Amino acid sequence: MIDDRRLRPAERYEKTLDAITSGHPFDTKQAAMMFAAALGRSLPKREELGKAGEGVRWQVFERSQDAAFVYALGLSENKAIDVLSSDKEEELVQIFEEYVAAGLQHIQEHYLDRPGDILDNILLLLADARHADTAAVPGLEGLSTADLSLLGGLGA
Repeated sequence: MIDDRRLRPAERYEKTLDAITSGHPFDTKQAAMMFAAALGRSLPKREELGKAGEGVRWQVFERSQDAAFVYALGLSENKAIDVLSSDKEEELVQIFEEYVAAGLQHIQEHYLDRPGDILDNILLLLADARHADTAAVPGLEGLSTADLSLLGGLGA
């Protein structure tokens, strides 16, 4: 990627990003954006960026070894390897930023606006996601996640 490239959150979610990086649960905006992008992808939902906020330099993502995730996100969305070519850089960045926007929106609406500690609310988000992604094992549909875990990790 171009050395001066910045990955930007939507400006309307700058306060959300600040709230989740002010001491906890994330140390950096880059880490929070990675989490938000993964959350957006898991929903699966992309949201138009609109006006872009202050970005994080691409080198920060590279140093944190997050470039592979950004590339994988583009591949999963486009289902074509050409999204990794230099002439598709804008599209790759757009995919990432739109997943970040969707993730930050979800965090803001469902977890930041709740009473209580932000970290506890983010942990609740993770617990909700884990239970939502648990597919029923054929023939064992009536068992809970805890039951399946007891049977050898089938639900974990």
